[in-house]
Amino acid sequence: MHSFIHPLQAAVPIVLGTAKTESHIFARSSKATSKLAERYLPDPTEDVVTAPLAHDTPAEIAQPSIKDWSRGECGSDPRKTMPIIKVVTRDYKNVFNKFISLGPTSARPSACMVNEMEVADMYDAYMENNFH
Repeated sequence: MHSFIHPLQAAVPIVLGTAKTESHIFARSSKATSKLAERYLPDPTEDVVTAPLAHDTPAEIAQPSIKDWSRGECGSDPRKTMPIIKVVTRDYKNVFNKFISLGPTSARPSACMVNEMEVADMYDAYMENNFH
């Protein structure tokens, strides 16, 4: 059901004391991206992207049978028989700032599968202790 690989072993051996967390790696990558963007992509940029029809959504369910538009088996209809096509604005210069910031939905309940946890009090305490 997923289009990505779950590796079952490390790609490279871990050297004690040199391993980085995913968060650390993403922070360093986003910081480098933002630095390069100051020179090469200083202004927000529009990109055309496609997104697949997600499982168990009206878009996927709209097809009574699976047909491939790229093979001429049906018409090409975005959001119905082919991927969703949309324009997004990317602000590469602020990738790092966005990575380290708390967005407007941070104080909303956080859910994982069917578990939900109120986080507003933790959010308020964090903001009070770190940004007074």
